[in-house]
Amino acid sequence: MASGGLKQGTTVALQSCEQYDIETDTWRVLPSMQTARASHAAVVKNGVVYVFGGFANGIHLDTIERLSGEKWDVVSTQTKFSARTAPGAIFIDDKRVVIFGGWDGKNYLSDVYVFDTTIMAIAMVNENTGVGICPEYYPTYCDKSKIVFGNYVNHTLYSMELLSYSVKLFSKPTFQ
Repeated sequence: MASGGLKQGTTVALQSCEQYDIETDTWRVLPSMQTARASHAAVVKNGVVYVFGGFANGIHLDTIERLSGEKWDVVSTQTKFSARTAPGAIFIDDKRVVIFGGWDGKNYLSDVYVFDTTIMAIAMVNENTGVGICPEYYPTYCDKSKIVFGNYVNHTLYSMELLSYSVKLFSKPTFQ
């Protein structure tokens, strides 16, 4: 699935969303998001898409949207996460998404939030991991005990322990 992004050759954020079918090698247009956004995080579970944060019209976003069926909804939560571009997000089980890091326009963020999709609630679980994280452009992997992700800031791999939501250096890449 591709959602949002920038209009080619501009800094104008898009609301569009498309889904690729690997078997037929075709794209299907999906409903547009409520808010145009680029450099956001997106996760999919059981056919439901969630997008977090991003950037549009010079503003870093603090919103969450959900595509269920054929309609995007803005998710209202009592608690907000801080506005950010390029966060990481990954499902850690069938109902919870960890959202971490990103860029707020001045700093690489080092906080971690958990979003519960069953009750539509978000909570900060670590205010400062000690590492400014910007996982944009890097794949993220989750097993039962940790999340492993790359960091745009210093091109290094880190792991995040799910019990403490603390971040540690996973490995220092060696390039030859």
